[in-house]
Amino acid sequence: MKQIISKIEKSVVPSKNIKKIKKQIADEAFALVENQISNYPEIVGLEFGGSYAKDTWLSKEADIDILLNLKNQFLMKNL
Repeated sequence: MKQIISKIEKSVVPSKNIKKIKKQIADEAFALVENQISNYPEIVGLEFGGSYAKDTWLSKEADIDILLNLKNQFLMKNL
């Protein structure tokens, strides 16, 4: 049973190297988005979301969600 768990774990749990690479990519993407939002005053913040933010992503199937926080006034005007 330990061998089975170990084998499965290797296929779904990212290695330290993969985590490091994913963090570099995420940080670069975040910085690019952060740089662009300065042109949009209705956007008041950014944050990572989804499995990346919760550190529950799978090693071979990972995406990076970046959430935009909008002013309430903007949302109410556009509903």
